[in-house]
Amino acid sequence: MTEGVSDRIAEKLEEVGLWRRAMARWLVVMLLPEMTEAQREWVRKRRLYCNLQILPSLGPEKLDISDVARAANETQTRMGIARPNGVSFRQYPEEGKRAKKM
Repeated sequence: MTEGVSDRIAEKLEEVGLWRRAMARWLVVMLLPEMTEAQREWVRKRRLYCNLQILPSLGPEKLDISDVARAANETQTRMGIARPNGVSFRQYPEEGKRAKKM
């Protein structure tokens, strides 16, 4: 390789597409005391190349819970407890009466 920089492990990692690990290995190589400034610059560029090979993550896909919500609504209807906006689950004590403490 250029400037006499060669590392079998980093090159093998690149071959199999383990770009982040290859970047880490090139960093180890860069920090070796026998490296010249020109070699360190070459390794820096190689690490940049490895970084550019990493595919961006797509992130989690949007969670679609409409089927779950529909099933819950149907179940409440079958049970006879369906009320608009979840009113059956928001029961407040009548005015003048206190809620029982557990």
